[in-house]
Amino acid sequence: MVAASTIAVADQSTTYSGTQASPLLLKILKGVQELSTADTLSLHVWATYSRPDIPSPNLTPLDNIETDIMLKLPTAERVAMLSWLDHAGRTKLYAVGATDNDIGPCVDSIDAANCNTLSSSSNSGVNQPLTGPISSRDLPFTLAPAGNQNGGVTIERGFATVKNDATSETHCLSFKNDSGKKIDGVTFIYKIYAQNGQVLTAGSNLRAGSFEPGDDVPGPATAADMSGIRSDSPEKALLANCWTHTTSMATPALLRAAYIAVGVASVTYDDGTHWALGQ
Repeated sequence: MVAASTIAVADQSTTYSGTQASPLLLKILKGVQELSTADTLSLHVWATYSRPDIPSPNLTPLDNIETDIMLKLPTAERVAMLSWLDHAGRTKLYAVGATDNDIGPCVDSIDAANCNTLSSSSNSGVNQPLTGPISSRDLPFTLAPAGNQNGGVTIERGFATVKNDATSETHCLSFKNDSGKKIDGVTFIYKIYAQNGQVLTAGSNLRAGSFEPGDDVPGPATAADMSGIRSDSPEKALLANCWTHTTSMATPALLRAAYIAVGVASVTYDDGTHWALGQ
């Protein structure tokens, strides 16, 4: 999104009246649903400005949407769009004739937190049930290349998710002690990559415990399983194999995250010996 000057511009909006949303508004709403997760978050941030910039030149679908909102929509529809994009809900869009069918499924980075999964009663029964907001997306989980070096700890499976607002990442794994010795702790390393293979962020996690030879040490199998574990459930122990890294605001790294690679960095054995990758 390339920002232009924030000076006032002439209103080039067309006049449209009636009980239905204008064709241009319907086109913009459809375009929003086709944006990537990163672009919908950018659109939300843009709409929070007191004087949203008008892109120049228009190079992307996001640029076109922002320009159409600011220069071409009738005032009431422009206000309704900016209200929706700023987490203020769909009420103003309903008032200018848009239905939930027109707006589409709830978009987590745009819709209000209480975006309903049921049809709205405020639009004369026109709206249809919606898909609820999806708060995160899955990242493909891969193993970091390490040859045959793993200290006798085998990562058997795992998964990773990133919040759509790019403020946190969670990954979980299951592993097995194949070392033949009792293990007191394992340090796992992870790297999150962009689609082009660039490393966006990296870190490590310690899993302490008492793991006998041959022990399988499971984590939740899927993100849905993790979310369903109650704090008073025996399955809570599975969460010891999960790590969440949170930031106070959206980060470019998580916006661009395409996949995660996880490996074993070091192992501490009960007999006092230690193994580290590359030794």
